[in-house]
Amino acid sequence: MIERNRNIVGIIFAMIASLALACVSIRIWEIDINIPIGSYGDGVLATTIFKSIYENGWMGAYFCDSLGAPDVASLIDTPFFDNGMIAIACVLSKILPNANMVFYVDYLMTYVLAAVSMYLLLNCMTKDVILKIILSISFAITPYHFYRGMGHITLSHYYVVPIAIYLALVIYEEAFCYAIPEKYRNKKLKSVGLYLGCIVLGMSNVYYAYFGVLCMGIALLLKLVKTRTVTVLYKEALLIYTVLASVFVGLLPKLIYAAKYGANTMAGVRGQWEVEIYALKIIQLLLPCSYNRVKLLADLNAKYSSYQYNINENSFASLGIIATIGFLMACYSVICLVAKRENKDDRKNFLSFLILFLVLYSMAGGFGAFINYFITPEIRCLNRTSIVIVCISLCIVSLLWDGIGKKKRILKDTVFAAILVFSMYSEIMVMGSGWQVQAKNENAVLNKFFAEVEKSAGEDGMIYELPFMIFPETNAINEMQDYEPAIGYLYTTNLKWSYGGIRGRNTTAQNLLIDDGFSERFLYRIKEAGFNGVYIDTKGYADRGVAIIDFYSNYMGLTPIVSDDNWLYYYDISNVKISEEVNHPWYQYVNEFIHKNGLRIGEKEKENVLSKLAKESSSASQTVYKWLMMAGYEVDSYEAKDYVRFLYNEFLTREPSQDEMNLWLEQIDNGLEYEEVLGGFLYSDEFKSSHQIQ
Repeated sequence: MIERNRNIVGIIFAMIASLALACVSIRIWEIDINIPIGSYGDGVLATTIFKSIYENGWMGAYFCDSLGAPDVASLIDTPFFDNGMIAIACVLSKILPNANMVFYVDYLMTYVLAAVSMYLLLNCMTKDVILKIILSISFAITPYHFYRGMGHITLSHYYVVPIAIYLALVIYEEAFCYAIPEKYRNKKLKSVGLYLGCIVLGMSNVYYAYFGVLCMGIALLLKLVKTRTVTVLYKEALLIYTVLASVFVGLLPKLIYAAKYGANTMAGVRGQWEVEIYALKIIQLLLPCSYNRVKLLADLNAKYSSYQYNINENSFASLGIIATIGFLMACYSVICLVAKRENKDDRKNFLSFLILFLVLYSMAGGFGAFINYFITPEIRCLNRTSIVIVCISLCIVSLLWDGIGKKKRILKDTVFAAILVFSMYSEIMVMGSGWQVQAKNENAVLNKFFAEVEKSAGEDGMIYELPFMIFPETNAINEMQDYEPAIGYLYTTNLKWSYGGIRGRNTTAQNLLIDDGFSERFLYRIKEAGFNGVYIDTKGYADRGVAIIDFYSNYMGLTPIVSDDNWLYYYDISNVKISEEVNHPWYQYVNEFIHKNGLRIGEKEKENVLSKLAKESSSASQTVYKWLMMAGYEVDSYEAKDYVRFLYNEFLTREPSQDEMNLWLEQIDNGLEYEEVLGGFLYSDEFKSSHQIQ
């Protein structure tokens, strides 16, 4: 009873300390947890999913009717499913007032959950409460956690890793009686807890479930070799089967959806080569974290990263000071085993072997590459095994430290506490003062802008976003970053947005995009589809939106709602009257030509030209030639070479090659009229392709 009470106190202390350190890390006293963490990046994607869950419950993780308009966004096809995180988000959504707060609270909870799960695992390693507190806090504030942070919040839910290591230990060490360890025969609660742990692991982020099954599989293999009995394949292995069944149940909605509507072969597709790009590097495990507050240690990392190639998220693998000690001791244990030196600590040997296996599996060209190349490339970021190695290394530290002896308890606890304090000082990533100021300023601008947009568009208004960005996982479009178009959804309640339709599945909005949004044909099509507004992020254009704003404001004569920072524009198109004739393939070009050159052309003449252009009539090219003269181009007085060069510049927007020039000059010398030459340009495949004339 006394020991249980001490452990309860220890867990509570570890929870509070981890939460406090997390709050210090994000400077919680300075921030507003009611606003999104920013306007782009993976954090915005996570916030988007949290908002969908907040509004639609569990189904919000699968579908969102506010994204991908006019379709319903099939988020079920996204490659970052985590049923454990979804469950937590659903519960928090019932308690907290908005999705942004759910997001922040969930992130802070990841520190608490990591500390608790690690403490419970260490309970199997040592009775030293202080040691368990120190190591569980160390696990919660490992550099991996700060690197993943809010952007990769699903990976911050690594509290399931200690569960996986515990299950591997049970398989390796315990004799099973049917489906449970013999020591649990009269402890039904522990037996239920064992299989509940399997379910929680299977429902977690797919990477952690996969790495957990790997560790459990190695434990089963060693047990099979050690006992030389196949009964382990249907007794101990039942834990693995339960995890796999849990993974299957978690994926079942996605599998059913794919069976009904076809598999999506475009969203989240991974390449076989990516396993080499995102592989684990031993040196990156042992190097200090890049943000280390001790300059000498930070410089060690910077020096390596500056001169080496293939530096990406694998640089997030730093183990931290305490786990590094455990890793090096695991290496020493493996050496002792190979050298056949006396080493009777079977548990330490097993854990050391697990680390060796994970390194061999995850390193570039390791065993994981075989799985990636010959079975599935879906598990590509093998550097993420680093958090599993952290967990095992801390377990090894606990075994070694606990073996020093009770006589030196005060000394060893003091030394260990000192190491933890130094680790906290050097390895906790503390945000700079005012780190959220930019987000707060953006929030004020965006709140005002989208409030006006929502008022203008009305309830259930549908808005088309330009430039069009494919979802998910795409490159930036000029200065518009990946996932940035999602901010419209984050700042509104009753609107539907074209962004967010899953590639390979919700393609209606993408199919509506013609002429890059610069034409009446485009507006006609999106109005027919039900859109009543166009939203423009000028950061997505190389000219900062000058041309497209000119089209909507001057050519179409619309008055925009403009954000205070002049980046965002919204045009209400609900009252725009567009004739069905805009569907004529030449309509947009003819209108642009007339508008650009300031011509006054009657509707009948324009209709007549459109009809003849569709038939590629020579009389149409004669009319366009006349319009050039009306616009002030004295083309009839041009020398042949100047005229040909003019046509290339004006109609094909490029310079001619010498061969092209010679070909046209030869035809003109042979009697080809200037009007006929113009027709050759107008009806050329190059011209029609560049103006999307079909």
